[in-house]
Amino acid sequence: MKVNDILKIEDITVEFILDSGNLRALNKVSLDVKQGEIIGLVGESGSGKTTLTSSILNIVSRPGKIMNGEIWYGNKNILELDINRLNQFRWKEVSMVFQAAQNAMNPILTIQDHFIETVAAHEKNYSEEEVANKAAKLLGYVRLNPERVLKSYPHELSGGMRQRAIIALSLITDPKILILDEPTTALDVITQAYIFEILKELHKKLNLTMIMSTHDVSVVGSMADRIAVMYAGEIVEITDVFTIFNNPHHPYTRGLIMATPSLTDDLNNRKAIKGNPPNLMELPKGCNFAPRCEYCIAKCLDTKPEATMINENHMVRCHNYEEVIARGHITKS
Repeated sequence: MKVNDILKIEDITVEFILDSGNLRALNKVSLDVKQGEIIGLVGESGSGKTTLTSSILNIVSRPGKIMNGEIWYGNKNILELDINRLNQFRWKEVSMVFQAAQNAMNPILTIQDHFIETVAAHEKNYSEEEVANKAAKLLGYVRLNPERVLKSYPHELSGGMRQRAIIALSLITDPKILILDEPTTALDVITQAYIFEILKELHKKLNLTMIMSTHDVSVVGSMADRIAVMYAGEIVEITDVFTIFNNPHHPYTRGLIMATPSLTDDLNNRKAIKGNPPNLMELPKGCNFAPRCEYCIAKCLDTKPEATMINENHMVRCHNYEEVIARGHITKS
């Protein structure tokens, strides 16, 4: 691992073992996460974002299985930890806010009880009073009234309030990394913006490393330092957020940006990516994106593209990326 890396994912492959065959959800995915950064994972539904974030905690749902690869946190390969050490790693070192997590709260427990049970599962040296005091502080960070919220049951809070309570709950054991899987799904755009503003404050205040997955590239663009673009179980491009939005090198990345609407832009300039993502059990012989790609050349149909390093911080997986660059920078208001 590099000196400033906090997490290193190496060649992770995940397959779902089905009666009809094996579905490869991740194909040799590698990703370095730097201390204190916010990294965004973007891509359409089924691109592998949730499978990747679940792999970090070794909680891939059955019948999924991590077939090979390594995930390093410091000098520990997470995939080699026994169940006791793995349970300590989860939530204490890395915590996760799951997609629509607010709906997973126990309806018969108060918010305070959720905090107490979470700490009891990972820390044995805290009294309920100490947990309640810390919970109150964290709820204040996410702009909730602790006096009211701690006594409330989940159904007594709005969706946005429950989501903020879940974010506070994810921080109760002082994790170093916070994973957010579609953290604002099913929330209105005003509440989404409010939650992202809070997350920015938490990142600055607590020096948290964040990994955020979303299908909406414009959402993560307002927060991330770097963006990893995923397609059909692979990272096809990764670089800083400025380059992703202004000079993408992969046709799929460019397609995502060009499909994103803007209130200040002519909608006639926006266009959807043609076609549909591939069946992961019947992937193309060559590039996975080739059937949908306007830059496709003969080589794309027969040969899988390897990762090409444009520079130390920019990787792209495309045979014809120079033609994408030649198309020019994207300018969006």
